[in-house]
Amino acid sequence: MWKTLPKRGFTNNFRCEYDNVLLSELDAYIRAGKLDPTRVITIKHMYDAGLLEKKAYNRDGVQVNALHPTVLVPLHFDRCTHIPYCRHLDAAHSENC
Repeated sequence: MWKTLPKRGFTNNFRCEYDNVLLSELDAYIRAGKLDPTRVITIKHMYDAGLLEKKAYNRDGVQVNALHPTVLVPLHFDRCTHIPYCRHLDAAHSENC
């Protein structure tokens, strides 16, 4: 019986795995013309542009991180789960425009 249990720790088989994308990378792809900022940005658009790898495309989602949020183009994502942060982004873009 003791050999069937792990020594320590717990592995959550239902964890959510997200792929990390920097906001500066999104901005670079928009400036290069690989992403269209006027359309809603989905995971499929990011994968088609080459921003995500094949293994990341099969994960649970994408987490957009920003070290210095200096994107001047308003971005529209397919889904945003952290609503206060989405409102913060919308407020920041409305101040810049």
